[in-house]
Amino acid sequence: MKGTPMRLRGVRALAVILLAAPGAAWAEEPTRAEEVVVTATRAYLPKGKVTKSVSVVSAEQIERQQAETALEALRNVPGVFVRRSGAVGRTTSTVIRGSTDDQVVVLLDGVEVSSPTLGSFNWSTLPADFIERIEVLRGSASTLYGSKAIGGVINIMTKRGE
Repeated sequence: MKGTPMRLRGVRALAVILLAAPGAAWAEEPTRAEEVVVTATRAYLPKGKVTKSVSVVSAEQIERQQAETALEALRNVPGVFVRRSGAVGRTTSTVIRGSTDDQVVVLLDGVEVSSPTLGSFNWSTLPADFIERIEVLRGSASTLYGSKAIGGVINIMTKRGE
């Protein structure tokens, strides 16, 4: 008689374990994070909540189009025209929506790299393999990036080291 309650407890414990096992076996579906844009407001915002015209070129897109430089990665961005003057290593004019190259700010990881006098940037010095993403803000961004950002802003974010 004394062994019966112990045996009953063991059966109950086994039943609880078996009933709980199928629930633990079901994995939660992975959630995909919404794409975040920094350049438009200098704050992390989901791309759908940004009110300005922004294009994002991801590392996957750069790889798909087999771009070798940042210049080639920008070729398919609407409203952006990049023109190289002369051979590789020479100045490059970057125009967004008809602005001039001194009205476009080019940032590398948030730091301005465009020429202070000409406004141009040598795109051939930046291999596409180093780029994590490129954010292109079309239109005026002078309130955030200064008077040179009348035409827009191109923010190049590089990959982090391992």
